[in-house]
Amino acid sequence: MRRRRLQPQGESFGLSLADVLTTALGCVLLLFLAAMLLIKRTLNDELTEHAATRVRLEAQAEGRRQAEEARRDERGQRTAIEQTLSAEQKAHAEAMQRIQELETRLAGTTSELERSRAAEAEASQRYRGLHDAARTAAQELDPRTASPVDVVMVVDGTRSMLPSLDATRHNLISTVQALRVVSPTARVGVVVFRDKREPARLRLESHSLTSDERALAKFLQGIEATSTEADDDLPEWLCGGISAAVDASWRPEAIKLMIVVSDAGAQEPKDECSQAAARFAKEGGRIYMLSNEPKGFRERGMERLRKHYKDEVLPLHARIAKEGRGLHVKGANADALLTEVLRAAFRSRTETPLDALKQAVEAGGAPAEPEPPVEP
Repeated sequence: MRRRRLQPQGESFGLSLADVLTTALGCVLLLFLAAMLLIKRTLNDELTEHAATRVRLEAQAEGRRQAEEARRDERGQRTAIEQTLSAEQKAHAEAMQRIQELETRLAGTTSELERSRAAEAEASQRYRGLHDAARTAAQELDPRTASPVDVVMVVDGTRSMLPSLDATRHNLISTVQALRVVSPTARVGVVVFRDKREPARLRLESHSLTSDERALAKFLQGIEATSTEADDDLPEWLCGGISAAVDASWRPEAIKLMIVVSDAGAQEPKDECSQAAARFAKEGGRIYMLSNEPKGFRERGMERLRKHYKDEVLPLHARIAKEGRGLHVKGANADALLTEVLRAAFRSRTETPLDALKQAVEAGGAPAEPEPPVEP
């Protein structure tokens, strides 16, 4: 049998091992080259993409930088705007404060101007008031231009009043002549009252206001201080005498003075005398009330008379004087009637206008109504 020829190890399919290895190496090289190409392409793509990414990043970085610069610029602009706004607000606040200060000063100036105008008007008014008060006082103090004086003497004609009636009769003419120094056209009237229950011829006797002192003296010569049995109580018809005097023929332009002298109370209700006195005061008159002490007032055993005089008579007389805006004189003597006539006339000529002028000065020029005289 023919032996078969053994092929050398490593040979296959008619290829040698070297060929196989060469072939394998070539394949490996091809694969390597392919891989390298692939890797290169991949690297190129990655480089390209990296470059593009880098460009994009640089662009983004540039954008961010520009944005940051823009933000910085914006912040700077905002800061500048805020500073400008703050400065404007501060300037506005300062301007408003100056405006308020100017408004305050303007208001103060306006107020001061108004006060000055008011003070000027007040000063002008005070001047006019003082001028008018001074002119009135001068007219009242000058007998040639002063208001005339009318005086009515209201006398209690009962027996206890004899000393006062005698003094009045003896001194009437000289008193009226002295009165004419104050008022050249002065007139005097007389009302004599007694008890309400006396006969009509004694109850009330009067002489109208006149400038004829001799006729008045003749009238008083016929007046007798008397009382009849009808007068059996202490009070007299005082209110009737005052009412008769109130209804006398007073001159409207005259200074009206009523001098009442009595030592007794009133038979009528007390309000009747006060109402008559108030009516006389409302018409511009003044009542001077002279309270004589009744006969026997200081003698022993006359406690009842003294109590009646102090508790009834004096309070009534004081109330009449107060309502009549005049003066109450306590404990008047026999000569007090004519003395008070002259005092009242001189007061009306001097104290009243001078007091009015004094009050006008104290009140800043506004003339005030004169107050009634104060009891000494």
